[in-house]
Amino acid sequence: MGLFFSITIYCSVFALSSIFFPTSRSKNKYWLWGLLSSLFIPSLIAGIRALSVGKDINTYAVYVFSFFGLSDVSIGSIFTSASPLFALLAMISGRISSNIHLFLFFIEVFALVPVYIVYFIWPNKNGKYSILLFLLLFYNYSLNIMRQSISAGFAFAAFYLFDRKKYVSSIVFAVIAYGFHNTAIIYFLIIICFIAFDKFIAFKKKAIINVLYIVVIEVLLFSFLVIITDLLMKLGILNEVLYNRYYSILVGRNIPFSRLMIFELAFRSILIIYIVVCLVLSNNQTYDKENNMIAYLSLFGLITYCMAVLFLRTSVAYRFTQNFDYCIPLYIAGKSDCIKIIIGRDQSKILIAILFFLHWILAYILIPSGMGFGTEYYRFGI
Repeated sequence: MGLFFSITIYCSVFALSSIFFPTSRSKNKYWLWGLLSSLFIPSLIAGIRALSVGKDINTYAVYVFSFFGLSDVSIGSIFTSASPLFALLAMISGRISSNIHLFLFFIEVFALVPVYIVYFIWPNKNGKYSILLFLLLFYNYSLNIMRQSISAGFAFAAFYLFDRKKYVSSIVFAVIAYGFHNTAIIYFLIIICFIAFDKFIAFKKKAIINVLYIVVIEVLLFSFLVIITDLLMKLGILNEVLYNRYYSILVGRNIPFSRLMIFELAFRSILIIYIVVCLVLSNNQTYDKENNMIAYLSLFGLITYCMAVLFLRTSVAYRFTQNFDYCIPLYIAGKSDCIKIIIGRDQSKILIAILFFLHWILAYILIPSGMGFGTEYYRFGI
């Protein structure tokens, strides 16, 4: 079970999940079954995988499941753990079955449910295409970075609720996200960006000006990163644990460029160019605040990643941009025809899918796990 088997399994998951994903409730009376089927397939494959498919399984998932799922622990010990809701999920899974594969199944369900719901209700006619791009970008990633994938999904849904002015529900989802992983504090950065973009960026003016505004903010952010971090610690927003765990990882590493870092820089640079082109080409068309918002949030995440790699020489920049990155498939799919004048609508969608596929096969399959995102060739575990 090696390269060909892994490609076959993953591509089958991507294809079937995309096919079953419903486009709308009004045009398909079986939309719920389609949505559940689209969710079940990747969750099942994630659940029955071998424990070697994702380095973090043996780093913390096995320990968390053994301690909270199979041991007689109190509720109090759960809510004093680093990721209380992840520990609670382990406890519930362990009470249902002592098999860790059920826990892995539930992890993937929780990672995908909030994203699938937002993608389904988003006013986008390319739902199947959006899910295909999302899975190509994030499915294998979620098999390793489990807690943060769940957290990022709920934070992404919290942003959607905030955008719909459902502030209480948004805060609830944000708290849930934080309960799975404390990087969800980035959610509040997203909200600040949302308010800034909504109030201060002149959406209806030249798109290139808005992009330059984001670049200036990024340069200032990274130039004064140490000062900002010290200020957050003094205000009590960033405690010492968070500082040691994340900031020191970023600033404390000045590693040589790896193949993955170079490849990710190239891939994300292409996405930046594409999104900017779409914004410029649509500048004279009907104003679309919703799509413009996810475009600028996508750009913020993409530029943050590139600058983190270039300024800080870190290989873990993706951990800090995942909440923003979930906007990318939505916008790219919704604007897949923005260059149809040049190459045609269908051809542009095919080219984008090929680009995402090449990124997937290089980042998750061909680049060794020690240099990639920590996933191995797929193997069945049961």
